[in-house]
Amino acid sequence: MFLGMRRRRQCLRYAAIAVGFTWIVGCRKADELPERPPIPVTLFRIAAPSPPLDSRYSANVKAYSVARVSGRVGGNTVEITQVSGADGNRDIQPGDRIRKDQVLAKVDDAPYQQQLAAARAALTGDEVRMVAARDQHERYLAAGNAVTKSQVENSRANYQSTTAAVERALHTVEEARIQVSYCTITSPRDGLLLKRTIEVGDLVRPGSVLFEIGDTRRMKVVFGVPGTLAGRIALGTELAVTVAALDQRKLRGPVTRVSPTADPRSRLFDVEVTVENEGGDLKVGMIATLNLPGSVTERTTPPLLVPIDAIVRPPGDPEGFAVYVPDPDLQEPTADIAREKSVARLRRIEVGRVRSDEVEVKGLEIGDSVIVRGSTIVHDGAVIGIMP
Repeated sequence: MFLGMRRRRQCLRYAAIAVGFTWIVGCRKADELPERPPIPVTLFRIAAPSPPLDSRYSANVKAYSVARVSGRVGGNTVEITQVSGADGNRDIQPGDRIRKDQVLAKVDDAPYQQQLAAARAALTGDEVRMVAARDQHERYLAAGNAVTKSQVENSRANYQSTTAAVERALHTVEEARIQVSYCTITSPRDGLLLKRTIEVGDLVRPGSVLFEIGDTRRMKVVFGVPGTLAGRIALGTELAVTVAALDQRKLRGPVTRVSPTADPRSRLFDVEVTVENEGGDLKVGMIATLNLPGSVTERTTPPLLVPIDAIVRPPGDPEGFAVYVPDPDLQEPTADIAREKSVARLRRIEVGRVRSDEVEVKGLEIGDSVIVRGSTIVHDGAVIGIMP
């Protein structure tokens, strides 16, 4: 019994010591770090992402608009308009300036002149018959009861018939005259001759393109973009164009067209930038380059990046991702090799694409610091020594 009482007194004494120790620890200041050896770590400070880079594109220079002059009648080419050249007169050729209504070429009009002559001869005969029918009808009307009613009606019908024949003949003559005029091929506009497809003696077929005349006072710089960008380029957006053939001259102009359909081969959408060309220095077929601003090519704000070595799995969650960050409220300077001492805190994050040795992340902010070296050996609440 004595031994039992003695044992109980010893247990009570130990319990009192334990309670006192607990009270002493609990009275420690809240911002005082526990006295444990710090785990050395290095930090990575998240910086603001770089602005999106411009995307460089190659473009073709084209005339602002092109008029295609086609043959309207068939026949052999008998003449191409000539101009004065360095070696005398020569046929017009690409690069020559063309005026509106200027004659470009002539097709043999002999067959069409014959048709016109025949139409005019037929018209003359129809007019003679119409005059005779008219005179007869007028006589019958003046004769009164001397002619029968049926004679008057017949004369009226004959007069109407010959009048209709004259109208048809006039229409035939006009059509023949137009066919003759089509044998002279003229320019529909002022501009630069871009293409000529015929020579003297060539057979012209109706509908075949013979000349192309372009408006080059303004030029179109055309480049292709994928469908992901086509909807993000707004009409009127000012873009700078660089032309290597003009000593890297920079020209500016607005986006004036974005094609609604993709090229069936390249699957790209054409974008047109219109630039002024009053001096005529910019030529059809030149190659230009331009940069699309990153604000156009990037759909969203660039993501934040952290080193891949900072990414860990949260305890008990093999599918999640996290990083350790130093607790900013528990950082304090040290006198040893570590620059500062703090406590590691687990921060859950979402990860995106891997870029070389960095990963896109969500759940952090610019200016946050994450543990890189030592991330695999620390735990939430671990005392860390931040190394320089």
